[in-house]
Amino acid sequence: MWNPTRLMRIRSHKATDDSTMGAGSEVPDLFADNEKLDEITRVRDAVRSLRREARTFDEESELSGRSCELDLQRYLVLVSGRIIGGQKRDLKEGDRVFLEQVLGFHIDSADFTEIVVKLQSRPALELDAILPELLRRQLKTRGSWSDPCGSAILYIDMIARGTGRVYGDRLGELRNLAGRIGLELRSAVDGERDRLADLPPALPNISGEAQEKERPANSASAASSNSGQGQESVAGPDESPRTETLDQIKAELMSLIGLEPVKRDFLSISNLLRVRQLRKQNELNNEPLSLHLVFTGNPGTGKTTVARLLARAYRALGVLSKGHLIEVDRSGLVAGYVGHTALKTREVVKRALDGVLFIDEAYALMGEGKDFGPEAINTLLKLMEDYRDRLIVIVAGYTDRMTAFLESNPGLKSRFNKFIHFEDYPAPEMARIFEHMLEEAQYRATEAARSRIESVMRSLCENRASTSEMHGSSGTFSSRCSSNTQTGSPP
Repeated sequence: MWNPTRLMRIRSHKATDDSTMGAGSEVPDLFADNEKLDEITRVRDAVRSLRREARTFDEESELSGRSCELDLQRYLVLVSGRIIGGQKRDLKEGDRVFLEQVLGFHIDSADFTEIVVKLQSRPALELDAILPELLRRQLKTRGSWSDPCGSAILYIDMIARGTGRVYGDRLGELRNLAGRIGLELRSAVDGERDRLADLPPALPNISGEAQEKERPANSASAASSNSGQGQESVAGPDESPRTETLDQIKAELMSLIGLEPVKRDFLSISNLLRVRQLRKQNELNNEPLSLHLVFTGNPGTGKTTVARLLARAYRALGVLSKGHLIEVDRSGLVAGYVGHTALKTREVVKRALDGVLFIDEAYALMGEGKDFGPEAINTLLKLMEDYRDRLIVIVAGYTDRMTAFLESNPGLKSRFNKFIHFEDYPAPEMARIFEHMLEEAQYRATEAARSRIESVMRSLCENRASTSEMHGSSGTFSSRCSSNTQTGSPP
């Protein structure tokens, strides 16, 4: 908690310009302003949650000589220092006291001086790449169904934005900087996750040579133990056994509820690739073929699940050496400053090489005016050509918007010529999915419950169809709900 004695030593006065706290000037009593007090309370709550998590790691890992909590505090000072202009000016003693008031913990003068030097001497890209020890340890945590770093990144983003609001941000520049820092932090976490995924699994009581021999079997075991976990942004190459066959992947696809047209398209693609593989083995020519795909349909219709299966199928067929899937949206490709979008897109493509890059809601990249989305598209098109044998891109989104997206750039139409449409689930299939979820949770529905479930699902379909018609929807969902067996063709 804040030390009242220290607070009394700070000369209290009212800031005359809310856009800045002053470059190193004496800090006012921030608690005297109710709005700033509320903002500081939210920042400190986020800091408290992060410190509690870091302290837990310190207690569990007594062998580590590096304090996770102290490292976290230094990182928060570094981020907050960037927010208040530490890369453009020398932070002074008044800035240190200001950050103490906002963050709620003591900042050692020597540590603060070291951080000020780091802010002045290192470029933004290098500062963006810094990962606090807390996130590194969370990345090594196993057995969690969700992203262990997700909440920590949200707290850090909240602290950065809150610090900017307390400091004064009439033009919104500090909010933009905080958002960019958060995006780059997520990219750095994804990069570290990929690095860890490429490391050989730790096997106790065996030599290094034995580890190499046992690695495939251990990878399969690890994949089995991780099955059923929630979706993540990155599906590593070791997520499934390296020795799995195309028939095994097909069996997993066919076990999915519904998606009959999608299954037929999947089998058509795999059969075509198998023929091309046989022709290559027999030294016969193959015509150039684009394997980039467009997935159209509403959210929640299985697009990401099928993309993961396709990536694994490409690996099983020898089309891709890794077969991992990198999933991003606009925020993962577009940056907030001139020239940064191309760098960010290249980094994402680099991580996706020898695998599949899945871009959800790709139409959001079109942009207007001075938007940087088109820069991401142009960069992506060039990299798709440069790495045509090492990268497959799948773009996904609503049908009408994806059509407009492909029309926005001639290079897109020439590279994406295969469509797979994902229809909405009809009521009977939704009921089966719900019953499957019950079984996974070790519940069993009675006949009366099954009848009620189907009735509720039919009602949901009818209500959503009515809503779609009111808003001028294309009627895809309505047509699916009216027939249990209707199938559609790709647009």
